[in-house]
Formats: sequence, C-alpha cells, structure tokens
Amino acid sequence: IRRKAATLSDADRTAIGELEAQQDVDLPITINWTRGSNQALIDLDGQKIPLKTGEWSQWVYLRFDVNMLIRVHGMVQLLLMNAGNELQLYVSPVNFKPDEPPTPMSYPAGFSGDLFRKNGPFRTLGWAEATWPLNEGRMDEKTFMDDLYKAFDDRARIILDRLTSGNWDVLVGVIESTDRVQHMMWRLTDPASPMYTADLAAKYGDSILRVYRRADNFVGQVLAHLDDGVDVMVVSDHGFHSWRKSVNVNTWLVEQGYMVLKGQGDQGEKKLEDLFGAGSFWENVDWSRTRAYAMGLGQVYFNLRGREAQGIVSPGAEYTQLADELSKKLVSDMIDPATKQHIVR
Repeated sequence: IRRKAATLSDADRTAIGELEAQQDVDLPITINWTRGSNQALIDLDGQKIPLKTGEWSQWVYLRFDVNMLIRVHGMVQLLLMNAGNELQLYVSPVNFKPDEPPTPMSYPAGFSGDLFRKNGPFRTLGWAEATWPLNEGRMDEKTFMDDLYKAFDDRARIILDRLTSGNWDVLVGVIESTDRVQHMMWRLTDPASPMYTADLAAKYGDSILRVYRRADNFVGQVLAHLDDGVDVMVVSDHGFHSWRKSVNVNTWLVEQGYMVLKGQGDQGEKKLEDLFGAGSFWENVDWSRTRAYAMGLGQVYFNLRGREAQGIVSPGAEYTQLADELSKKLVSDMIDPATKQHIVR
C-alpha cells in the first residue's frame, strides 16, 4: 500500500525548522536524600515530590520552552527504586500531555484532550508498558508487572468509558498488555531458554496466565455493558513462542547477495549497531546494488524502484520473481549452524 505524502503548510515547515535548529531542552532536577533513610525529596523543575522506596509518583506535568514562541508540554512518572545505602530513581520517558500535545495525536484533534479530562492521564509515547527498562536491567520483574497492570487498567478504563458513552457505531479497543507480558515473561515458562532462571520462574512463571485472566475479566465487563444482539469479536494479531536465539536478517541478506555493503575496509572493531544503526539511512549500504533489506520485527522490504530513493527492483514481474525466490531461500537456506535446524518454516 502506498501512502500519499502529507502536505506541510508554511507554518508546519517553520515550526519543524525551528525545532531542528534548537539545542536539547532540559529541566533541572534535584534529589535530597539521606543514606539509609529509604525516602527522598525530588525537586523537578520546582515541583517537590516526596517518595519512599518502591513508591511511584503521580504524573508530573512539565513544560519545555523550546524558544520564546514554542512550548512543549509533557508528563513523567518517577519511581524511587532504592533509597537505602544507594540511590536509584527511575524516570519514565516524557509522554505528550494528551490535552496539550505538540502535534495532534488523535482525530479529531481534541479527542485526546477529551479522554484526558474525563479519564485522567494516560501514556502516549510508544509502548505503554516498560519493556525496555526491564530488558536493560533498569527495573525488576515485580516493578515491571506492577507497571503493566497499571497500563492495562488505564486502557481498560478508557475503553469502558467510550463503550458506555453510546456515541459509536463500531468500537475497537486494544489491550496491549497480553502481548507485552509474553515478550518479557515467556522466558520464564521455558527452562531451555538462555534467559530462564528457576528463582524468577517460581515467582513470575505464571505472569502470562495472570494477565490473560485479567483480560478475560475485562471481556466480561465489556459484555455486561452491551445490549443483546451487539456483535463482539475478541481477536489476536499473532501468537507467541519461546525465544532461544536471534539472527540478524540483514547479515543473511548480505551473505546471500541481496544486500551489498560499501566502505568495509579495516575500520577497527564494529558492532551490528554500527552496520545497521541510527543516523543517515544505512549509509554503508550500496543501494545501487541492494535488492532487499530488513527492518522492524521480522519484515523484509524490497528496494523498490519509484518508492525508495535509489530503488532498483521494478514493480510487477521482477518484484514477484524476487519475492518467490527470497521466500523459498529463507525456508531452505537459513539454517542454524549449531543445530542444523531450519530457522524459517
């Protein structure tokens, strides 16, 4: 599906230009803490927030002055993870404030503000659940699960609010927590996983089941609010399985000749992030000779003529032939060298 490029107004271009020209915008934070006290007083941009160990703050509203004309409103939550012999403070990502986003985040534009005023603050940036802090060891499993339940309840509250408003013909409510808990906790159901530990499995091995029970209870709440004859569909967009190994698909594409690299002289030690990282779009890839590349969670894209800036694969017969060839090779030739098992089925 090709999407028509959005047309920017002069005001949009001016605002984007001003934002790109700015330095990073920050706010002052001071933490007053006495070792062993198990509490701290956080001063965030003049707002004083007392917390005890293990305690979350309410949402803290912030204003970032980009310049004299542009102000961005955000909100964060703080968690005092440890205030005993050492200090550990977790600050959530800065979320857009739903009633004052820097750019519309709903349609109609004021809808996010209506939800905020009626239901209170809710997460607006990326995944609502704190998967990366757990993945990077910044929070433990208990904290992650407590936070996940809050995200679940926030979303459920908004869905029920819209459901009971009666102002709808078709209503779609998405609960993401069943997905996120499996991303992070399936490892504790599989003793063969390299991320499995018996102690954690004893405590959190049933986390997925608990979230599904919560979801089942929520479905019951939805049904209780509906009149007879209203059609209800409960669907999932994919399943899950144990993770034990990873493969970098772009590396395989290079090995198979579908992607060609350039500038690969002796440049010292390199990581995968250096090869396919941020910044200019993979400037080490020779796009004039590259037919396919991988991005996202398992997607492979063709360097399509007329879509990509340096596309070389023509739509139509060439595209179809390449798709058939690549799909067959993924099944037949992508093999785990250690186990000789086929990775794609």
